Amino acid sequence: MIARWTAFAIAAVACVWLYWPGLITWFSMDDFAWLGLRLSIFNFDDLVSALFSPKAQGTVRPLSERLYFLVLEWLFGLEALPFRIVAFATQLLNLWMLIRLAERVTGSLAAGFAAAVLWIANSSLGQAMSWSSAYNQLLWPAFLLGALHCRWTYLEIGARRALVREWVLFLLGFGVLELQVVYPILAAALTLLFRKERWRSVAPMFLAAAAYAAINRGMAKPQTNPMYVLHWDASLFQTFANYVHMSLGVWRPGGEAGVEPWQNWLQIGAAAGALVALLVGVWKRDKWVLFGAAWFVAALLPVLPLRDHISDYYLTVPTMGLAFAIGVVAARSPVAAVVPVAAYLASSGWAARVVAS
Repeated sequence: MIARWTAFAIAAVACVWLYWPGLITWFSMDDFAWLGLRLSIFNFDDLVSALFSPKAQGTVRPLSERLYFLVLEWLFGLEALPFRIVAFATQLLNLWMLIRLAERVTGSLAAGFAAAVLWIANSSLGQAMSWSSAYNQLLWPAFLLGALHCRWTYLEIGARRALVREWVLFLLGFGVLELQVVYPILAAALTLLFRKERWRSVAPMFLAAAAYAAINRGMAKPQTNPMYVLHWDASLFQTFANYVHMSLGVWRPGGEAGVEPWQNWLQIGAAAGALVALLVGVWKRDKWVLFGAAWFVAALLPVLPLRDHISDYYLTVPTMGLAFAIGVVAARSPVAAVVPVAAYLASSGWAARVVAS
């Protein structure tokens, strides 16, 4: 227990140290639209409309956008610090659940600690940790990780109450972010890799996700903004390649974070180490590596058609899967992992601070 709390404390301190500029930032961009939402509420019907009416691109996110801004603005007005504190607290909860999930499924606290540190150092988290309107990217992992914990409990002991809790978190996740449609893929991967005889428990989730996707697309208005037009062509592969490149922690669309020459060399070292680790894990059919890789790919699938809207905060959840896979390998071969992990932490950690500033 002491070792577990120590691992969490180190990861939490690293998180706050890297992203503390995001703790003291004020509102920007879309934040002001959400802050004005309370001005449109005069009665119960207005409240229902404010919470559930489709907004930009047909999104309905009552938990991560509407309630987040309505409640905190009602309590604290235009003070940005409470919004940022809630965001940081949510991320610390995510770190704890990631450490515990990796520890539970692999039996290694070192793997959980490595996964948490690798994930929090990825500079793709910079915008989510410094922009209130990106809170959905921090709250979604909380529901996803909670559901995966329930899934693992069900796979371990077959407890039906764990399955019920998983369904509750799964369905509530749609109120956080529409990307929750990928959760059945993660649940299926975990189930097929470790207790494939229980695959039938996942099948209804795919039906629920498909129904939600159909309803969500039906509510969405035809897009006039070219950034949000979906492209179902060969550009999907290029978009995927761009996100893989970004997941290394340095490159950004337009180079917002800046890339120094020394970072390019460190990036090459980190990329080489990660590639070797993943290939070895896949070659050996390492279940943990395969699960992490499936997590990374599945969480990216919904945003790949957005060819003209490549955003680093879309990597918040995919890089968690990548960190899970690499963390397992690093924990098993710590000596061999020292150089590439150090290169990654130095380059990506530096970029993370720049993005959050």
